[in-house]
Amino acid sequence: MLKTALICVMTKKLSNEKKKQYAEEYYVNHGMTYEEISDRLDVSMPTLSKWSNDSNPTWKEKRAKIITNPVKLQQLFLEEAERVAKGETPTINADALLKLVKASNDVVNTISPSVIFAVLKECDLFIANTDPNMAKSIAQCHKMFLLHKIEEEA
Repeated sequence: MLKTALICVMTKKLSNEKKKQYAEEYYVNHGMTYEEISDRLDVSMPTLSKWSNDSNPTWKEKRAKIITNPVKLQQLFLEEAERVAKGETPTINADALLKLVKASNDVVNTISPSVIFAVLKECDLFIANTDPNMAKSIAQCHKMFLLHKIEEEA
C-alpha cells in the first residue's frame, strides 16, 4: 500500500514527456503491458496507445526487434529450459526457438568483407600515423586477409 502510494505521488510530479519516455522503456525493453504501465505511471491506456502509435517506429516494432535479437532469443531459450527442468509445462516451442537461436548466432558470427574492410582501413590509418614503415607490411597482410574472406564468402 505504501509503495503504491509512493509511486502515485512520484508519478504525479513527472511531466507527460517523462512519463512517455518511461512508458516506452517499460513497454519496449521490459515487456510490460499497457495495463501495467497505466497503473504504474497513472496514464490512461488510450494515451499509451497514442504515444506508441505516434512513435516511428512504433513501440510494438521496437519491441519486436529487441525480442528477436540473439541475446534475447538465448535468454528466452534458457528461461524455457529452466521451466521445463522444474517440471512446468512448456510455454513455447523450444525446438523452434533453438533453431532461431542457432540461425541468429550464424548471422551474428558471420562478418561481411565490407565490415572487415572498414575496420582494417581504420586500423591501417592508425598504424600509418604511428609507424609508416610498419604500416606498409601490415596493410599488405590486411589486404591478403580481406581477399581470403572474400573468397570464403563466394
